[in-house]
Amino acid sequence: MGCASVLGIDEGKPLPQADITASGGGALASGGAAGVVGVGGVVGIAGNGGAPLSSSTTPLGVSGSTPANVAGAGGISSPPPGMPAGTPAASAGGVGTGGESTDAGCTSDPAWCNTHCGSGPDNCARPRECPSDCAAGTVCNAKNVCECSPQQDWCKGRCGKTSDNCGTAVNCGGCDGDLTCNSNVCGCVPQSDADACGAKQCGQATNNCGLTVNCGADGTSACPGGQVCQTDGTCCAPDNAAACGTKCGVVVKNNCGETINCAPTCGGNALCYQNRCCIPIDPCIGACGGVTMTGNCGQVVQCNGLCLFGSTCYQNRCCTPINGCLNQCDVTLSDTCGGSVTCACTAGNVCQSGECCTPTGGACLLGLSCCSGTCNSDGTCA
Repeated sequence: MGCASVLGIDEGKPLPQADITASGGGALASGGAAGVVGVGGVVGIAGNGGAPLSSSTTPLGVSGSTPANVAGAGGISSPPPGMPAGTPAASAGGVGTGGESTDAGCTSDPAWCNTHCGSGPDNCARPRECPSDCAAGTVCNAKNVCECSPQQDWCKGRCGKTSDNCGTAVNCGGCDGDLTCNSNVCGCVPQSDADACGAKQCGQATNNCGLTVNCGADGTSACPGGQVCQTDGTCCAPDNAAACGTKCGVVVKNNCGETINCAPTCGGNALCYQNRCCIPIDPCIGACGGVTMTGNCGQVVQCNGLCLFGSTCYQNRCCTPINGCLNQCDVTLSDTCGGSVTCACTAGNVCQSGECCTPTGGACLLGLSCCSGTCNSDGTCA
């Protein structure tokens, strides 16, 4: 069994992309998005040199995805406390127009259906269609939230003042005929709720009098503190962040079996690219001349930066030219960056037959540097 199965995590399926516009996040300057990895560079040689002095990159968009440089973490919690797994307020899905900005500046919550059910207005008063299948024992109310549904026959076989399955105080009155009321039960001495529930932490159980009793927190069937009641009567604390991990813009199952929406955006400088949060690396390192580059997260950027001193922009890359003159003179050659250089001798040397050499009387170590081909014992050319 893999780790994903143990943790209750799946790969999810893509949600419709939210209509969020972002291209590498805020202003891209000095080689790309602020804070991105790999800004900078070292002057190189032979056409592979230096990064731009100031990339002045211009964001153009994102290829293959619609990322957004907005903080967001995986999934928002879910069902009413104590309800069976798999049903948040409604069992997720139904993303509708989540993430779409309105003219008034309001952004619809993409995880709205994690905590709401049925058809109704979202946080921006925009119509949203969420699943209406609330957990057993709950119904979708007028506020589009799943709430506990009172058990209509709760008082059948019961008597006196008690609390129903939703924890609401109910007066069931007296017993019929000659039956006596024992611990709110007519004609039967009930075992304690703890004995009837056994190891159950939530939900309901049937006692020795054939009546359902609550096994959850504070006399209800629910789990405490936002935990989720599982089908086996145990309480589970949902970990939506772990379920989504680095995923974004998809629907997944959390560790409690609930269906949740992973946020369509990522935190910090990360971009949502192909449903994964991606840390962008500046694609303009070493590029120049207005060339359009696509980064590792699909961000498309125009590289307009200048190259470092001593480098030049050649074929849209910053290039440090190599002088190929060596010992040649009085000749023009092409350098490694598409330019040209006129070869000349250094001070103290002369050009002879297209090559630089040291004239008579000049300092020498070997005869090869002398125009005469001979270096005297006193270290001068003959």
